[in-house]
Amino acid sequence: MNTKTTGFILGAAALGLLAIGCGNARTPDQYAADTQGVLASKSGAIKDCYEAELRKDKSTKGQVVVQFNVEPDTGKLSNIKVASAASPALGACVSSAIEGLAISPADSNQGMATFTWDFTPGPTPPAPPPAAPGPTVPKGG
Repeated sequence: MNTKTTGFILGAAALGLLAIGCGNARTPDQYAADTQGVLASKSGAIKDCYEAELRKDKSTKGQVVVQFNVEPDTGKLSNIKVASAASPALGACVSSAIEGLAISPADSNQGMATFTWDFTPGPTPPAPPPAAPGPTVPKGG
């Protein structure tokens, strides 16, 4: 299985505060990097989501696009919505996997994010080698 995650964070409020030099605010690039890091902590669960879909349909591939907010002062991801998904079940599983995440330390401003996971089946692993023949015992000795 191959996955690729891309993201876009828009911290409009953070830009305004940075311009006047006050508040505990990340730059948009910092917001994106910190959110990416938190999402990466769930990469195993997201991989499991995709592998479950592949067990149902080996040709499953495509994207899951999720939009969410990052709450000010708590850093918690909220209003998680699947914008599009390769399959409804895959989208629901990815959304569920990232529920409850929070960036830390929290930021004083709300962030809005759209993250995209690209899923493609990996190469089929080679078949295991045949078992070595066991010892033979002559019959009737």
